[in-house]
Amino acid sequence: MERRYAADRVDQKESKHGEVPCRSLEEAAEVIRSQQGESIRIITYKDTPAINIHLSHILDSMKHYHLRSTEVYHILEGKGSMEIDDDLVNHRAWDDDFSPTWCPSSSLW
Repeated sequence: MERRYAADRVDQKESKHGEVPCRSLEEAAEVIRSQQGESIRIITYKDTPAINIHLSHILDSMKHYHLRSTEVYHILEGKGSMEIDDDLVNHRAWDDDFSPTWCPSSSLW
């Protein structure tokens, strides 16, 4: 079966949300590497303030918060814990979670 992406089906210039790109992993805008892991930035704030989509491999992250965005997490594989505000939550593959704007969070994998 041929793999298709949203960009194959949508004329970006006619989108009601403006010119938001639809990218495959191979076309990702940025790859960020740090002590905390690796993040492939598929759609970033530079593309649109509405949403950011990153595929991240997190080792451990320092507690932090975001001024303008909610982070939504979907765990693809492995298991670990996330500290969201002051709650420690255990996760495994296929779990979902989120961290609202201004809410301190960190991950331990």
